[in-house]
Amino acid sequence: MVWWGSMGMLITSFYHLQGVWFGNEPSPRTVLLKVFVDMAGFTIFIGAPFNAISHLWKDCGWDTARLRAAMGPGWYRRLVLPNLLTNYFVWFPGTLIFYSMPMDLQLVVANCIGCFWALMCARIAAHSGVPGSDIDARA
Repeated sequence: MVWWGSMGMLITSFYHLQGVWFGNEPSPRTVLLKVFVDMAGFTIFIGAPFNAISHLWKDCGWDTARLRAAMGPGWYRRLVLPNLLTNYFVWFPGTLIFYSMPMDLQLVVANCIGCFWALMCARIAAHSGVPGSDIDARA
């Protein structure tokens, strides 16, 4: 619940900020600008890393020492990149859809897509074994 609440507040603020920057009219130009900033900025530097780390922390039993050990060198490549690549398959069309909607519906539709995304992330996490931890890579 803490994760979903935090992400909900962060993403709501991000959507409103983009509305200030680009406007809220669902014109093709506005939608494409919002999708670009979302996919090339927010997702790479905030969304995907936060998502991958939070799932890893959960898999480490909420133990910060195990989380730090599991992060190690190459953590972005090993943990974030697999999520980032699949993220684009889900969220690129998703952002095109919900940025084309009225502002009041954007977060609702994004949350529906987010439920599907969370299931995919759990599946990815189950298959990305981490050296030095008891998180195994399942076939």
